[in-house]
Amino acid sequence: MLYFDSAATLPVKDSVLSFYAEASHRFFANSGSLHEEGRKAAKELEKARRDILQTLSLPLSYKVIFTSGATESNNLLIKGLARRYAGRGKHIITSLGEHPSVLKTCKQLEKEGFSVTYLSLDSSLGAVSPSTLKEALRKDTILVSLMAINNETGAISPLEEYQQILSSYPKAIFHSDFTQSMFKGPLTPPYQAVDALSFSSHKLGGIKGHGVIVMKEKLDPFPILDGGGQEYGYRSGTVDVPGAMSVAFALKECQKEEKEVTNKVTLIRQKIENYLLEHKEDYKVHSFPLTSPYILNFSLIHQKSAVLLEYLSSKGIAVSTVSACSSKKEEASAPLLAMGESLALAKNSIRLSFSSLNSLEEVDTLLMHLEEARKTLVDRNL
Repeated sequence: MLYFDSAATLPVKDSVLSFYAEASHRFFANSGSLHEEGRKAAKELEKARRDILQTLSLPLSYKVIFTSGATESNNLLIKGLARRYAGRGKHIITSLGEHPSVLKTCKQLEKEGFSVTYLSLDSSLGAVSPSTLKEALRKDTILVSLMAINNETGAISPLEEYQQILSSYPKAIFHSDFTQSMFKGPLTPPYQAVDALSFSSHKLGGIKGHGVIVMKEKLDPFPILDGGGQEYGYRSGTVDVPGAMSVAFALKECQKEEKEVTNKVTLIRQKIENYLLEHKEDYKVHSFPLTSPYILNFSLIHQKSAVLLEYLSSKGIAVSTVSACSSKKEEASAPLLAMGESLALAKNSIRLSFSSLNSLEEVDTLLMHLEEARKTLVDRNL
């Protein structure tokens, strides 16, 4: 299998799996227990928090909360912050191109009386334009949630420009979903540009079922789980200490490899994009001035994306259409619609996403089959 769907998930790295196995044997105790083994586990848990902050070059005063994944992290932050600070205002800003875990959370808050503004994406940026954000801000805006790198198109948001605009609105908390951005975007991602960020371990070659919230110390979201008060009281339940340790370890591994892997996937992406641009009559590439080299999105002009996906799958090649979290329910790409693309192009988009697992030799095989599909699967009447 040639795997070009790394934005959906990655296999667990051998180094991470070995680390997790050893940690599970050594630090199995409940970190809330008062005996020696419990204290050892608690110490490692706190070390994992510090390691994450140090890897991201963030102050140790920031809070690190371990969750089950980015979906839970987004829910906890957006619902928790909105409910906590509703007395300051009830206006939230997000974009139409966000992950379903953000959009559906905002829809739920609308039912609770919050007002949500859903911004379109600028077609030239693939992200919300700073001017559009500025126009949408109000005195009662308490939360802005805009992702760092779009999970379908790879478009990079100008987070530091957003931050500059938001500096004039001290009541507005800035959250960003960094799931596709952890050492996959600019070599120095602007982690300090946001008040809170979220991500998942399995996108890093870590273990599924582990996610993280990193937020400034002053923030105090309402919890969505009640119980024993673990994780600063925000996420009650016995903490998987080895899992938390493995997230910190996986993040460090990605940091070490970032430059080498980024150079590699940049060449891979460019080679595929060059082929697609040679056949503009059949493919439309969605590329932007600031784009992650780890994601390449294009639309089929004369073919159904599902047909191409199945054809490539039959050849042992894995690609995807829309976000893996919504692909079974939605037919069209929300980010492409949000930037004004036609419904036909949004319905027939393909996402290729890359990692250290891919090679230029694999690209040759992919392009061979894309060329075969281009010549044999085209139905001009579709």
